[in-house]
Amino acid sequence: LVWMLEGNVRLGPKAKAILSDPNSRLILPVIALAEACWVVNKGRTALADWQSVMLAVNADRRIYIVELGVTVVEIAMSACPHLEMHDGQIVATC
Repeated sequence: LVWMLEGNVRLGPKAKAILSDPNSRLILPVIALAEACWVVNKGRTALADWQSVMLAVNADRRIYIVELGVTVVEIAMSACPHLEMHDGQIVATC
């Protein structure tokens, strides 16, 4: 998300193509949004502030934010126990 918003060259060509396609539907787990805001708030990106992340996400009608719920936790714990907690929740959401 951060790489997309800041136009970072580390974003791979396939991801860049999907993220720039106006017909893409982008699923954004709320935990990924929170992590992106945290990274920006810590000054680890070229983005000005976490509010700019929220503004960009809210302005992009292709982005659908999925809340963290019990089902996501259950899927993460059963299907992704080898992943770090947040990564497991992101995979489970998708």
